[in-house]
Amino acid sequence: MLTKKYITELKHKGNGDIANLVAAQRDVGSINFILENLGQLPNNFQADFLYNLLNHNHAQVRLNAVKNIGKLNEKPDTDSLSFFIKKKQIQELDVKSYRQLAGKENVQTNRCSIIF
Repeated sequence: MLTKKYITELKHKGNGDIANLVAAQRDVGSINFILENLGQLPNNFQADFLYNLLNHNHAQVRLNAVKNIGKLNEKPDTDSLSFFIKKKQIQELDVKSYRQLAGKENVQTNRCSIIF
């Protein structure tokens, strides 16, 4: 069972146990619970898994990963963060373009195909 105390204990071990715990979770709620209860991160915290979570399907997991990356005492991997931001901006533009085209589809023609 996941508890704040258990998460704190694993966090202070510093040998990647938190990453293994997150990887073992099959539901988004548990992953978010872990990320939301990490608190202050120790200097020896292994944060590689947080950068991997930037590609997670669920927005709340990505948001919690970014928040925890912001808590790191070390210099964050700005290349990964920059790539993540650019990727999200492109996706938002694609969705906005799709919505605009979908709205125009009904007015102009009924044959609008968009492939993502």
